Amino acid sequence: MVKVIGLIGPIGSGKTTLSEYLRDKYGYHIIIMGDLVREIAKERNIEPTRINLQEIQKEYTSKYGWDYFARLVVKRVLEQKMEKIVIDGMRRPHDVLIPKQAFKDNILIIHLTSSPEVRFKRLLSRQRPGFPKTFEEFLEHDSRERKLFELDESIKYADVTIENNGTIEELYKKVDEVLQKYGFT
Repeated sequence: MVKVIGLIGPIGSGKTTLSEYLRDKYGYHIIIMGDLVREIAKERNIEPTRINLQEIQKEYTSKYGWDYFARLVVKRVLEQKMEKIVIDGMRRPHDVLIPKQAFKDNILIIHLTSSPEVRFKRLLSRQRPGFPKTFEEFLEHDSRERKLFELDESIKYADVTIENNGTIEELYKKVDEVLQKYGFT
């Protein structure tokens, strides 16, 4: 029986860090939703900037439906026939609802939250091209993404919220407790 953990949260909240922890400690395989869009960018020889990826996502959801990427994730989970999968980067309501519908009681949606200040510091440390350089730019970018992806609506479908403003060790401890509680270890 497959066990799926879905991660939802704004940029810099710790989704990738948590995905890697779930992989390393519990043997979960990672599917990153953003990688599905990056694959399209690569196939079309488009530079994978955040703006370009958003445009590709917008194009595909307009053409194939809002749930296109969610259906693609479910298809990949089923095709890979792995027992434990973490879906990193759920954003839109369909990103959450379609997998919840497909995996019913075998999916746990975790909402990661962090303060804007903490998330901005994390993004600065990544030094990726195209990311906001000032806190004000970050807040504008964050607000735009929340609206674009309807993130606040999506968060309503989470099974649990974990605040991630502290150390990595504190995050891991909270996650271990949640996984024990819900039977996803």
